[in-house]
Amino acid sequence: MKIVVAVISNCTKEAIEKSIKYEKFGADYLLVISPYYNKSNFSGLINHFKMIAHSVNIPIILYNIPSRTGINIDVDVLKILKDVPNIVGVKECSKDFNHIIEVARICDHYFHLYCGNDDLSYLFLSLGATGLINVVGNFNPILMKNLINIYEQNNLLAYEYFIVLYPFLSALFIETNPIPIKALMNYYGIEVGGYRMPLTQISQDNLEKLINCYKTINHTQ
Repeated sequence: MKIVVAVISNCTKEAIEKSIKYEKFGADYLLVISPYYNKSNFSGLINHFKMIAHSVNIPIILYNIPSRTGINIDVDVLKILKDVPNIVGVKECSKDFNHIIEVARICDHYFHLYCGNDDLSYLFLSLGATGLINVVGNFNPILMKNLINIYEQNNLLAYEYFIVLYPFLSALFIETNPIPIKALMNYYGIEVGGYRMPLTQISQDNLEKLINCYKTINHTQ
């Protein structure tokens, strides 16, 4: 089993230190987020990722999640970074379909697209994504495994399966991730603990909606 460790920092120096430490700990891959809050410019973003990549000898997956970082890793940035030998792909969490398609167009056998939005997983597969780095997999990974297996056999059947899953996959983000997924796991006896501030417990109404969505897909499968 391969271990992918997230490197979360908006400070290049700290990100490098974490990357070196995680490599020593035995990480197989690093998932490196774009620097939040600072919102670096074009050259700063490129140099940030390049310096991290040059500090380690293991593969790096870039992590683009503009809703949390306030910055989007532009396709022109990715075109440059994809030529760095140990930068092997991007986990894409943008909700901009045009951006996702443009990213998919520059991917190849060496630079891979990974879906970071459970509720867009079918779209990503149809664009040639290598795989999914998803939320639901923490609770029930067989759902996404089934989607991939079905897609490889029959695109139309995969779409029908995805449409059944969609309300549940969407409900996983009814509140800020990871609040819903942790609540669901705890409810079903997978004890993953509570929350550190500023995250708090899910509302009872939202928990009931989430559980009902999951029970519905279980009933239809």
